[in-house]
Amino acid sequence: LAEERKKAEEAAKVQAKMEEQKKIQQDIEERKAKAIAAKLNQEKQSQNVADELSKIKKEYPLGKTVEEFEKYGMKITRTIMVEEKIIKVYLKVKHPWGETFYFRNSQCISKYLYDIEIGKL
Repeated sequence: LAEERKKAEEAAKVQAKMEEQKKIQQDIEERKAKAIAAKLNQEKQSQNVADELSKIKKEYPLGKTVEEFEKYGMKITRTIMVEEKIIKVYLKVKHPWGETFYFRNSQCISKYLYDIEIGKL
């Protein structure tokens, strides 16, 4: 009777370890799938940005173009710098509550860097 109980306990331990290994393997597979999905999404976003930049290059002449407009109560100044191989889109977004934010190609930058790069300083 004791031997049977020991065998049953060992079988339960082996079963528990197998289930634990299965869960670990499943977790690894889920993480791989998420990483692959994230990479594909990032590549898709990169392609969208590249498409948008090539569209901008067709629409705007070489040099600097400045546009001002209002959207959602914000005053937005968009400066587009087109060079042979580089396109930079700068945004100055002034909110009605007083704060102003600066962006270069959708990345937040400081006012100082904004002023330097668009040639205000």
